[in-house]
Amino acid sequence: MPGKWVIPIALAIALIGLWDQLPPKWPTTYIQRAADLVALDRNFAAQLEAKLPQNSMIFQLPVAAFPEIPPIYQMGDYEHLRPYLFTHQLHYSYGTNKGRGDADWQIEVSELSPAEMIVKLEAYGFGAIMINRKGYEDKGARLIVELVNANRPVFADNGELVAIKLKPASTPLFPKTPVPKTSVLALNVYKQEITPLSAPLRTLKTNETVTMQIRVKNIGNEAWPSRGIDEKELNRVGLGFYWTDSSGKDILPGRALLLYDLMPGSASTIEIRSQAPSQSGDYALLISMVQEHVAWFHHRGATPLVMNVKVK
Repeated sequence: MPGKWVIPIALAIALIGLWDQLPPKWPTTYIQRAADLVALDRNFAAQLEAKLPQNSMIFQLPVAAFPEIPPIYQMGDYEHLRPYLFTHQLHYSYGTNKGRGDADWQIEVSELSPAEMIVKLEAYGFGAIMINRKGYEDKGARLIVELVNANRPVFADNGELVAIKLKPASTPLFPKTPVPKTSVLALNVYKQEITPLSAPLRTLKTNETVTMQIRVKNIGNEAWPSRGIDEKELNRVGLGFYWTDSSGKDILPGRALLLYDLMPGSASTIEIRSQAPSQSGDYALLISMVQEHVAWFHHRGATPLVMNVKVK
């Protein structure tokens, strides 16, 4: 009878629901590491509140957009929120919604020399700089040394987070939102992931035209604009390619456009069409993102896609 299956089915559904919703069993060592990190952050936050006046402002480095960005070196998304959990009387620079422009001044400050950064932040009334070592290739070593050499001491350090004491102005200025420029607007980070979806090229005939599907991913921390700011498409980001012959000469450049602005962490598939050189020989086809009239991404440290092709 159908009725006799009601209870077993209900129990099965309940068991599946429990299996799906209950958290996995983590190893004791993992739980202990997390507990140790929480204790370090709690102690770090206590030092901040003990050594800074109430309502002090803290400028967080590296500057990170909010919300949802790829990692900055080893610093994960939302890590700047860690001190919020354990302090009650301090204010932090991180957390303004990206894309609105009202926090763009932070990027300009972060690009200053340490000495200039100190002057600017103190004029704005900041009482401290907080550095997440994981957000720097050298763990922030050079920046910290230069700040300390400018007589701004470290007053809290938990191994990952470092706090530098500033001397805030008694009558602070309000940061000015940068005025949009009509000239070069270079990206802050040139990071890309280029993957061929078509079979890699090995051989081609002279003057042969080839079509390829290329997957591009923005692994930086800001959007790639798909349109330029003038009739020459200044600052537009697109997919570029060119051939290099055995003498090192670059020939037959080409472009493929993004159909829309590509956000950090997002990917898009782009079709490129390229014609093989007219002379037989060994060539390299290099494919990389390019910001028009600014720079090729691989000239700024990104890894391009390179295909070695024999043209017959």
